[in-house]
Amino acid sequence: MEYREIQSLRAYLIVDHRRRRVERYWRGSETAPWQREEVASAGHAVIPCLDTELTLDQIYRRVQLPAVGEPEAEYDP
Repeated sequence: MEYREIQSLRAYLIVDHRRRRVERYWRGSETAPWQREEVASAGHAVIPCLDTELTLDQIYRRVQLPAVGEPEAEYDP
């Protein structure tokens, strides 16, 4: 939430250190509402970031991720 207080900030990424997952936050202008997108993929997912694009492969290049099991989502009919 602290990042959102910076008026000139237009985008930021939160990179998960346990699995291939990035949260992208962005806004079109200083007064626009913040938007959020989660990118998680074993493939070559592309993350738009202002004037460039990053892939998960680029972000996690040469990173050894631990084998972390994610909890199963509970099914509630």
